[in-house]
Amino acid sequence: MIKKISLSAVFIIFFTITLFAEEITVKPGDTFAGIFTKMFDYNVVIRLYSDLKGKIPGFVLREGQKIIFGKNYVHIPLDITKEVKIFKKDEGYEINLVEHPVYTINTVVKGTIKGSLFETINNIGESDELAIKFADIYQWEVDFFKEVHPGDSFSIVVEKIFAKGIFIGYGKILAADFYNRGRVIRAIYYDNGKLAGYFTPDGKHLKKGFLRAPLKFGRVSSKFTSSRLHPVLGRYLPHFGVDYAAPTGTPIYATGSGVVMQKGFQGGAGNFVKIKHPNNIITTYMHMSKFKPGLKVGSRVSQGEVIGYVGATGYATGPHVDYRIQIGPKYVNPLSFVAPPIMLKKDDIVALNEKSKRIVALLNNTYYRTADNRLLE
Repeated sequence: MIKKISLSAVFIIFFTITLFAEEITVKPGDTFAGIFTKMFDYNVVIRLYSDLKGKIPGFVLREGQKIIFGKNYVHIPLDITKEVKIFKKDEGYEINLVEHPVYTINTVVKGTIKGSLFETINNIGESDELAIKFADIYQWEVDFFKEVHPGDSFSIVVEKIFAKGIFIGYGKILAADFYNRGRVIRAIYYDNGKLAGYFTPDGKHLKKGFLRAPLKFGRVSSKFTSSRLHPVLGRYLPHFGVDYAAPTGTPIYATGSGVVMQKGFQGGAGNFVKIKHPNNIITTYMHMSKFKPGLKVGSRVSQGEVIGYVGATGYATGPHVDYRIQIGPKYVNPLSFVAPPIMLKKDDIVALNEKSKRIVALLNNTYYRTADNRLLE
């Protein structure tokens, strides 16, 4: 028998659990039967395990998991939102599944860049997950390798998810402002059923045909130029790409959707991938430590898909990716290359701004500010 129990009963259960309770930790080699036969007969344990597997998707005891045994009950926390209470009965057992409500609060997080975006967001008490979400939104507008400077700032309206009063994760970023080198880039989430993403108030999609860089984070170690002193060959040669330095193994992403036209090892380029895109555009990624498993010539790749990992193969003095763009036979500077924007229709622009009024009010600081510098609805 299994049933859901109301939250009003949780407090009674909690009080009961605190009496005569023994907590054990699942260790390597422990089995369900080995643990539960301390309270139930073996045949009952087999039925109990079958019931739990049938009623709770993915139920399994994991190493390190806590189990609390009381006089006539067992308490198994599953995660922050669910726990199981098993009560011993004359005829066997009763299973109660307690589900704690999950709720969302729209919160504004503000910060001023000191060091990297990750460091700044960590220093104001938030996690890398939020930094990644924020960078994903602005990756077509801002090159986080070279265009973010101390003194830049941001405001983010993000869904924060809680259970039992405990923060368990971030939902969607609903809107954001990024103050970058004197310009303000506002991003508002909008979904019209056919097209969803982040738009400026005038309807420009922040997502473009190409990412600004093939890495999430790192630094520019060498720029596009008609002549530079080659660090390995020791003579002046053109450098038709941009070098992004990052630790070995850092994922390299396809900056645009297309088809792999070349993949392999080639002299100074080392391990490289060349991708053909629409409009006669080709991108090249060099010096990889390894390729994405399964990637081959003819593979279709999507924008933002991992194609390989940073390395120092070929002519390289340290781990980096040499990223190049060709339009036809001509190489262009990746740092100045701009893909045409995607625009909303007029009716959608009106709807975008109408639906986002409450969220924009949060960004504009018209809601109550809490002591920890966040704005709450």
